[in-house]
Amino acid sequence: MQKVLKYIGMLIGIAVAGAVFGVLSAFILSRLMDGGSGGWGGLIGVIMGLALGYPVGVFIGIVLFKTLLHYNGSLLLGLVGVIVGGALPFILAEPVGLNNYGDLLWAVIIISSPLFGIIGFNLRKKSAGENPSPTNGSLDTPDNNSWH
Repeated sequence: MQKVLKYIGMLIGIAVAGAVFGVLSAFILSRLMDGGSGGWGGLIGVIMGLALGYPVGVFIGIVLFKTLLHYNGSLLLGLVGVIVGGALPFILAEPVGLNNYGDLLWAVIIISSPLFGIIGFNLRKKSAGENPSPTNGSLDTPDNNSWH
């Protein structure tokens, strides 16, 4: 149960980091693009800022969990998971019909990016010295290779 709570806490934490960075990037891009594209530049900037800034913020959240809280995991696989989780809803929007429901599309993006990021972060090979027992989870042990 404690391990599940750690995963849920990490999911919420990196989703909040993504939201903060996404809103910040949406604000900046809306200001930079304001007045362009026939008056639609600000709206385009907001959409681009949220679509691109949220996954970047999610990955920043994963990096913060690894460096500050010393969680074991693969940053490279976490990055791949965030990219796949952010791109997959856009790729599948037409075949699945998500493009007809904008709110549902954004909800799937908000959930899938951190979820795939956590899955990727926790998919790592066990080193030769690690005990392969089920109690040795990646979130249960501190990272001995972290930056100090």
